[in-house]
Amino acid sequence: MKEFRFLFILFILIIASASYSQSNFKFGIEVSGIQNFYHSTNNQGSSGIFRSDESNRKPSLGFNLRMAYSIDDDTKLIVSPGVRYLKGLTYTDISLHKGTFLDLPIQLNVSLSSNWFVIAGLRFSYITKFERDEIFIVDPTRDTDILKNVTKRLFYLPKFGIGATFIKTIDLELTYNYSFSNLVKIDLPLLSSTSLPSTYKNHFLQFSVIYNDIGSLFSKKENANSIAKK
Repeated sequence: MKEFRFLFILFILIIASASYSQSNFKFGIEVSGIQNFYHSTNNQGSSGIFRSDESNRKPSLGFNLRMAYSIDDDTKLIVSPGVRYLKGLTYTDISLHKGTFLDLPIQLNVSLSSNWFVIAGLRFSYITKFERDEIFIVDPTRDTDILKNVTKRLFYLPKFGIGATFIKTIDLELTYNYSFSNLVKIDLPLLSSTSLPSTYKNHFLQFSVIYNDIGSLFSKKENANSIAKK
């Protein structure tokens, strides 16, 4: 709920600023489907561990507000604070890990043509919640809250991809977000004490639908009033 209060406050601020912004600013909202790639970066191939990369590809969602600044006719700077969710299955821990991130992606959209553009940028992500939901009850005393196990709280993920303007006010974007940093280190509860813990990364593919002109929803009334006065 804290994440949604954060988005609500940002939404109010964007609405308030939309009426006073310059013409080269656009404000929007983004909903994303996310395909997570949550996999081990060490301890692969250890005996007794059943691994399936397919099972680690768990879908989740993201919600962002967007501010776009037109640098010139072909280039836009996009800042889009929001909330992103993570799901990933790890067999070594025999549980589904679920996380929540506060995100701040910053990207450049560079036009290829009137309707197509390429995307390059950097995503700042801060993890606020990380839990395990066990497939099998390994140990009833184990904590479900494993936020203390994350290797760090703040992450930097380069993002790149391609986008298209579907209609005048709706964009579609497909981006890949690559994590250089490990997310979490998990001990193996059922294996021998000589086994190494597994360390996990989270890369993800993101498909976004963006309504990119919230400001026009609030300026139509003002425009109608100015026309009526004339």
